[in-house]
Amino acid sequence: PPVTRAAAAGPLDALPSPSPAESGPPPQASPGPPAALPLVHEAAAALRAGAGAAPSAAPLLLDVTPLTLGIQTVGGNVEALIRRNTTVPVEQTRAFTTSQDDQTSVRIRVCQGESRKVAENVVLSEVSLDDLPPGPRGSVKINVTFEIDTDGILNVSAVDTLTGKAQRVRVTLFGG
Repeated sequence: PPVTRAAAAGPLDALPSPSPAESGPPPQASPGPPAALPLVHEAAAALRAGAGAAPSAAPLLLDVTPLTLGIQTVGGNVEALIRRNTTVPVEQTRAFTTSQDDQTSVRIRVCQGESRKVAENVVLSEVSLDDLPPGPRGSVKINVTFEIDTDGILNVSAVDTLTGKAQRVRVTLFGG
């Protein structure tokens, strides 16, 4: 049976939202030499003037996850752990609980895609965690961790918080 999401978890915003000072109109330039421009603007000004831009003035490119990664929960839904366009390397952990009384195993299906339904996403892999202590629904807690390294390898681990029993799977991600 699938797992359910535990109540305690924070938002997963990949990038911080701009502060009010950053989102307002740009400040007016005063007469005289301009204040320090952002690095990209300095490079563009140097190129327009015909001067070669310094190597450090090049725009910075970041690797990001092309699609959202998550796991299947009750009812065939997907709970996102890492949202698309999140810079890598990244690690994200969420706590989930069992969905039935006396449940002794969970199957964690790793999904890639933007839909909230498993059937509309690509299932990349599965992790099974067996021999869990039986208990009432929601009493067994499992921490699921998604870690994407700089090579684009997704490591998924599931750990029972009470016994420390763990399982891992390694998935090579492909974009598109």
